[in-house]
Amino acid sequence: MSVDLILAAEHLDEETIQTLTRELCTIINRETDLQASMDERETKIGTRGDPVTVGTILLAAVGSGGAVVALINVLKSYVDRSPELVIDVKTKSGDRIKISSKNVDAAEVKSTLNTILTKG
Repeated sequence: MSVDLILAAEHLDEETIQTLTRELCTIINRETDLQASMDERETKIGTRGDPVTVGTILLAAVGSGGAVVALINVLKSYVDRSPELVIDVKTKSGDRIKISSKNVDAAEVKSTLNTILTKG
C-alpha cells in the first residue's frame, strides 16, 4: 500500500512547507523502515502548478506494525515541534486522517492512523 503525507500550515509559505517536507522525508527514511520520497510531480516554488504536490511525501510499503509505530512517533515529534503544522495522511483508496499538535496524542487518532496504514 502507498500513502500520501501532505503537510500544510496556514501561516507558512510554499517554500517553508517544502523545506519542512524535505526534512520530514529524511527523518522518516532515517528513523523508520518505510520508504519515503518527495512527490515527483513537485512544481518549482513560485510557479503555478498543482497545489497538492507542495508539501507531499509518498510512502511505500506501509503495513508492518513496527513501521507504523515508528511513523506515528516521527509524526508526533514533528507536529509537536511545529504546532501550526497539519499532516493529512491519505491512502489511494480515499481513507484519510488529519494530524496536528491538537490531536496527535488522542487514542482515536492513533487507532485510526494504524488502521489506515495497515489496511490492504
